[in-house]
Amino acid sequence: GWTKHLVGAWDCATLLGFAACMTADDTPDTTWINVSVDPQHQGCGFGSALTRAAEDASPASTTRFVASAYRPTSDVIDALIRGFAQPLGYAVATTETVVELDLRSTRLPAPLVPNGYEVFTYVNGVPEQLREQVGQIKGLVDAEAPNADLG
Repeated sequence: GWTKHLVGAWDCATLLGFAACMTADDTPDTTWINVSVDPQHQGCGFGSALTRAAEDASPASTTRFVASAYRPTSDVIDALIRGFAQPLGYAVATTETVVELDLRSTRLPAPLVPNGYEVFTYVNGVPEQLREQVGQIKGLVDAEAPNADLG
């Protein structure tokens, strides 16, 4: 399981941004922080305030904070690091390129399933008996993630 907190920045009834902090039960020393701020309100300090609030909401066992940033180029990432992450005390741990796909309007074909196998979908998490294997495969994928700018 996970311990999760969600923190929001509001102006009356308007959500300006939010932050989530998530700590896995099996790694209580590490908390993931995700911050999203409405583009019209970026650069005003809301992201920094939300980050600090998410850090404060994390479990006492946390000794390391981790965050991911997705931007179109390394130049934009560098600007984010200089203007946002470094002043908060964050340092770059890895530089990975992530491809995001918009599947909302896509019609995907039914998956091909080799004879003798079944495909299952699990909602709200991976069953406990499969978590170790999923973690191992995810670790292999993360280790092989490409490093570069995408066009």
